[in-house]
Amino acid sequence: MEVHFSPDVETRLQQVASANGKDAEQLVKDTVARMLENQARFVAGVQRGIEQADRGEFVEHKDENHELRQTNARLKAELEFLKLHPVFVAGLKGETLVRDLVGGKLTSFAKSYDIVAGKRKIEVKYSNLGSPVRGGPTRRWSWSKPLGYKDKGKDYDYLVLIGEKDDRFPDQYLDTTPYVCFFIARNDVEELMYKGKSIGGVIQLTTNFNKVGNRQSKMLLSHRVKLEAILALIEPALA
Repeated sequence: MEVHFSPDVETRLQQVASANGKDAEQLVKDTVARMLENQARFVAGVQRGIEQADRGEFVEHKDENHELRQTNARLKAELEFLKLHPVFVAGLKGETLVRDLVGGKLTSFAKSYDIVAGKRKIEVKYSNLGSPVRGGPTRRWSWSKPLGYKDKGKDYDYLVLIGEKDDRFPDQYLDTTPYVCFFIARNDVEELMYKGKSIGGVIQLTTNFNKVGNRQSKMLLSHRVKLEAILALIEPALA
């Protein structure tokens, strides 16, 4: 996934990440995961309260109420952050989607890959539709840092790229899911990348496949698969 911050925010993220021994992407992913975990706990607490009320159990628990009020305040602040940066949620959605398809497990954010399925390690990148020229008709997908920050730190067997479909071109997609999907062996990743000087390489593709002209994009199209085919592609490795 690709996120753009102001230079000031990027500098502050790098400073906090360095102080915690992480790169900025890991720091942000850790923060968002913690937000979602807090939200899940809060929703579960509210549901327990509703069920207790339905049973007529109106005993007041001051400590629990105080904790819920604190959690509610945190969630309000965190949800405001997610509203400003919805791509984080989209990225986690992509990882969860692939995890469910392959029957794997999500790793911690300190790991060099997102999912483990059997003995295979899978990295997932998600991209919303982007506009390289503001106001122009062209849309593209951008999957940032497939090898990690400054092209270091990632260690996986397969890279799965997922993108939000551009509904203007329905005939070019392989299935009816809301996503376009690419399945790439680790050894093939580098030749699909455009080199980046500051944070690392990026894989990009215009959403109109009839306009694809450069070598990297043509090669990437050869890795296009149906979303449901991912399990079948890694099953020989799981046996």
